[in-house]
Amino acid sequence: MRVVAAPHDENDVMSEERARLSAWAPSNGWSCVEYNDVFDLLSRLTELQVAVNQHVSELEIVAHGNPAICNDVSIENVLIIGESLRRIAGVSGHTAVYLSGCNTGLEFNGECIARSFASSFKGAVFGSRGYLAGTHAERNEHCVASFKLDDIVYHSYPGGASAVRADVWNRFGLPSGLEAERTCKSKSPPLAFVR
Repeated sequence: MRVVAAPHDENDVMSEERARLSAWAPSNGWSCVEYNDVFDLLSRLTELQVAVNQHVSELEIVAHGNPAICNDVSIENVLIIGESLRRIAGVSGHTAVYLSGCNTGLEFNGECIARSFASSFKGAVFGSRGYLAGTHAERNEHCVASFKLDDIVYHSYPGGASAVRADVWNRFGLPSGLEAERTCKSKSPPLAFVR
């Protein structure tokens, strides 16, 4: 089973993504879960697993992000979130988790949300290498290192990249517990995030 999760965020970008993914997912082999916060996401994944009882091969969490957060998954709570996700029936070290928010695979002040999530989850977690659009589920993901919107410049975090499809993602943690295939690289100040 493959699951794409979208937040009940009133932000225009997230509302549009949630509506699009809810319509797209069922006819494309994905289940779509809408959630209010990360604890609601864990609850909804548990409910889904009880209903269908299948191995979760992929989980994509669509969210706003930066190197320290993916919506309300943060450096402060990632340990409990990763461990709790791993306890859900059907979720294992073979489940690939995509933190589908801007810059989630980059580092700020020594912290990287995707790397921290992989450490607590004890499995593969993917974080984006820049400002993200599209989704892994739809196979239309792309990111840019920086951009300008409404006269506001969103600067790149060091290590940020412009990329498409598989090159969008930094992978952390492996089912065998080995170190990350790519490392976070950044020492820049925090930026406002778009997604």
